[in-house]
Amino acid sequence: MSVVPTGITVAVDPPIGIVVPASGSGETGLAVSWPGKNPPQTCMCGRCRQTSHRSRLAFFVIDVDDLDAGVTFWAAALDAKEEPLSKASSKVYRRPRLPASEVRILLQRTDDPKSHKKRMHLDLESDDVEAEVRRLEALAATRYDHQRERGYDFWVLRDPWSNEFCVLPTNFPRPPRPAPALAGLTGPGPARCR
Repeated sequence: MSVVPTGITVAVDPPIGIVVPASGSGETGLAVSWPGKNPPQTCMCGRCRQTSHRSRLAFFVIDVDDLDAGVTFWAAALDAKEEPLSKASSKVYRRPRLPASEVRILLQRTDDPKSHKKRMHLDLESDDVEAEVRRLEALAATRYDHQRERGYDFWVLRDPWSNEFCVLPTNFPRPPRPAPALAGLTGPGPARCR
């Protein structure tokens, strides 16, 4: 387990590793469990504390039993466009691309019935929650729970496959600024700034 300072972007190739908040270590940042013995090297210049690897969220996977219906629903719900996949992959997956985002929804075909609440879900925000809920209902979503707790008023909905997702009032009125690019990172060993 290694502690990576807050503000550093980390990537693993192959893309595995677990990032969790560091606690009890006395250090600030994220505790990162790497699949091998050696964590990525940190720049030794003492100014930037960059690492030679980075990671990012690529997919949020949603289980569905009908890929065509899944694409129809989620593409309309999120204003997404389906990206092509190989013929073999498209039998199991579909990939709607969200506008102005590097994160993609990955629909995964499964015949497993849903048996309990999922531990992860999507939160959609809207400047008119009720209008957005009605729009999503027209796409076959169903209202599940109206939450009015902790100073929030929002709806928990279910997609046609009973996956929960929320519609919240706008929390982030402007899109976040992209993170600055990491420059000057080179091959194995400690990275050096230019």
